[in-house]
Amino acid sequence: MPTPSTITLTDRDSTAHVFNPSREEANGVQRFSKSDASGVKIGESHLRVSLRETPSNFKVRLKLEKPTVVTETINGVDNPKVVRMSMVDCTFTFARNSTTAERKELIGQMADALAADQTVLNSVILDLDNFW
Repeated sequence: MPTPSTITLTDRDSTAHVFNPSREEANGVQRFSKSDASGVKIGESHLRVSLRETPSNFKVRLKLEKPTVVTETINGVDNPKVVRMSMVDCTFTFARNSTTAERKELIGQMADALAADQTVLNSVILDLDNFW
């Protein structure tokens, strides 16, 4: 059983994003947080990780959230405000009798599906181009 510890995720520009254990939420969800450069709490990015068992499966869910914060000035008072939220929500579902090799294969394929050199998928995910 892993102990919550710092998780570093690297983006496509090779920038490291450090998520620190934040707290355990309801239903066994572990939250990791990355501080916003401005220090404003509403600007924190979050990575949530959970493992759930059903009678026939294990479900592993990773949810990554990144808010966009702007400063709104009203009557000379600056207030940070979340104007939008970008999110990735990924669920892996494995049969209770799946093997480590089967899980490893699917995880590897999904990781590769998100690679920049997967031009068809990259066009849909990054450029928001639909199939024609």
